[in-house]
Amino acid sequence: MKFHKETIIIYSSVPRLFRTTYIGYLYEISQVFPVILLSEKLDSETEEALKDHVLFPNLKKIIHINQYTEKKRNLRETSLYFSKLAKKIISDYKPDVVITDSCINPFEMYLLRYGKQSGAITVSFQAGFQIFLQKEEEERQYLQWRDGVNNLKYNSSHNKIKLIFAKFVNHLKDLYKYWVIPMFLGTCPYFQKSILKYGIYSYVRDFDYTVFFSEKECQLEKKLGRQSDKIMIYPHPLQTKARIIFEKIYHLSPLTSLTSRKFNSITIMINVNTYGHRRKDLSLIHEKDYLESRLLVINSILKILPNWILYIKPHPEVESVYVNSLREMFNLNTNIFVVSPSEPADKFIEKSDIIIGFPPPSTTLYTTTIQCPQKIILYIDFHHELLGESFSSYPAITYIDTPKKFTDIINDIKNNKFNRQRSNIKIYKKTASDILSKIIDIRKTKNN
Repeated sequence: MKFHKETIIIYSSVPRLFRTTYIGYLYEISQVFPVILLSEKLDSETEEALKDHVLFPNLKKIIHINQYTEKKRNLRETSLYFSKLAKKIISDYKPDVVITDSCINPFEMYLLRYGKQSGAITVSFQAGFQIFLQKEEEERQYLQWRDGVNNLKYNSSHNKIKLIFAKFVNHLKDLYKYWVIPMFLGTCPYFQKSILKYGIYSYVRDFDYTVFFSEKECQLEKKLGRQSDKIMIYPHPLQTKARIIFEKIYHLSPLTSLTSRKFNSITIMINVNTYGHRRKDLSLIHEKDYLESRLLVINSILKILPNWILYIKPHPEVESVYVNSLREMFNLNTNIFVVSPSEPADKFIEKSDIIIGFPPPSTTLYTTTIQCPQKIILYIDFHHELLGESFSSYPAITYIDTPKKFTDIINDIKNNKFNRQRSNIKIYKKTASDILSKIIDIRKTKNN
């Protein structure tokens, strides 16, 4: 294995995405490149694993950033603090490549800016599931939702005045974050971030190169104007040689032993949204309706599979008040366990036969298709939500849009008649370090 001298800085702002994805990139890259890891506060298993110099032989230093996991400051103080920190890190370590999964938060914004100014190549490796919108109308609705409708939580109707006001407020926030504060700090505004709203993947254009999981993401990004030579494909680390460390650190099932072992248990993923919008007309799906549809799913399972265990796994960002209300609701049922939002989802995926999710589409369900392709994965869209069809074309995920379809499927599972759909998982021979080597060689060729 050829060792490289170029220094790599890696940062992932969301701890759960580091555990499920970026630790795999780190493993492969640190085999041949010296790496400085910029880290949030991680779970104990991950923290302990990072001390293993056999697994990560060229991990030279870990610097705790705590942008995501520390107490919140106001935006001006946050930007000032992380601007100085990013500038110092770039100055101290002089990286040849800077890798992050995002560029919308203050630390990544300034890390990438100062990295580019020092001559570093900036690269984004995909961290989680991306929303796919194939039609112009779907993209228009998504952008409308992103720019304002999602803020109309308590309104019973959506008129143009409310939507225009919500968009105006969002644009003011963007203007303050991406224009006013950078100028206050003595740097140029981020012109492309606030005024030009040019598509779902617009954030990747802050990077010199972007690495996506599949051709599907690449094609959509090209459609939005990204140059082909700036896009590369590299699969999720669970589909590469890095899978071995997920099995070693987190005790995930090896692909060679994926059996149909029965646990008689189901994990229901509860996302952070407590309301939604119908894709037909963007009308509000009230919190009461949202909760009722989840209870319908739970009660149907209890009726058809009375002896099964149900794990209710809230998203890590679900508020504690909501979690406590769920626990109070089910505290008398010994078959239902509402687990802590901070618990890693992969643990419950491993010990369940069925994984159930709801819109909007989540990284967890996508990851399940490659972590445990033998599992039954159900995606429930009773309200026909905006973005709710994102998983409908995934062969390994069963899309369900009516309560009757759901009860029929649960009955089929009970009677061993359900036709399980599986992903065909292949382990790729290339590594993330091969991708980086290619990018570095391209830069060298251009410079010569």
